[in-house]
Amino acid sequence: MSTIEIRLFDPERDEDLSQDLVQLQIDCITADGALLRFHPPFDKEKRQQMQLFWEDRFRQCRQGLRVSFLAVKKTDANKETLCGVVDLGLPVADTGPFRADVEMLMVSPHHRRKGIAKKLLFALESYAEEKERTLLVNLGIIKFFGGRSLTDLKQLSTDAGSTAAAHVYPAMGYTKFGTVPDYGIKPDTAKLVAGEYFYKDLRKSNASTRA
Repeated sequence: MSTIEIRLFDPERDEDLSQDLVQLQIDCITADGALLRFHPPFDKEKRQQMQLFWEDRFRQCRQGLRVSFLAVKKTDANKETLCGVVDLGLPVADTGPFRADVEMLMVSPHHRRKGIAKKLLFALESYAEEKERTLLVNLGIIKFFGGRSLTDLKQLSTDAGSTAAAHVYPAMGYTKFGTVPDYGIKPDTAKLVAGEYFYKDLRKSNASTRA
């Protein structure tokens, strides 16, 4: 028997997860055409670049500049399989110490339709509230929503006209505040897609969206 557990990334315990995170990223790009920073082909050189990307994020976790939440499938033997991840960026800003960035929300194509994305976001939001980071917003990189599964939410942006933009984010209390045309190049079609951006003020969020 196995269960899905949401837990904080531990920089000491989990540093060897970089290859698992690279594979999760590749799986989401391949399955959804997600704009997750990298394009195929995923050869040895590209995988090394992706591993350096995650190792840099580990360094930021150790410095207190971000925290990561992992969704792991645990077996009776207490072994774990990585199913998803989301980051909470914690920028240092005297002008906005209450802001934080939702980044790199990914759920494996092999573990979808289990509510993992919502569980990750709920854990992130609870943590953000505890740290008095009540405004989740960023003007960051476009991300892609594949099919009807929440596969990737980087800094609260998604493809214009996607299911996420029309249904998922509004249902979870996020508000769209802008669209940038021709913002990203999709890895599967090489076509330009627009980005739509969302934010959430946890002080004003409806409790029903987090039940």
